[in-house]
Amino acid sequence: NPALRNRPWLGMNIVEQLTYQDGGEWSGGKIYDPNSGHTFNASVRLTAPDQLIVRGYWKLPVLGRSLRFRRVTDKERQPAALSAKK
Repeated sequence: NPALRNRPWLGMNIVEQLTYQDGGEWSGGKIYDPNSGHTFNASVRLTAPDQLIVRGYWKLPVLGRSLRFRRVTDKERQPAALSAKK
């Protein structure tokens, strides 16, 4: 839908319908790519307590790509202007 392409990304749900399997893995979900406007199949794997890999694919997992996400620490969340000393 072309009317949806200009929505703000902040707060947008991009991953949904995942089902927990075992061993830190979720599958059977969908992921929305706001750049292209397409929705793909998705799986998520927790690789460390602060890191996960999201795989978006078309039909087969081999036909996709993975993105690695890392949890931001409290220190990293502080805006640069607030954490900088003058």
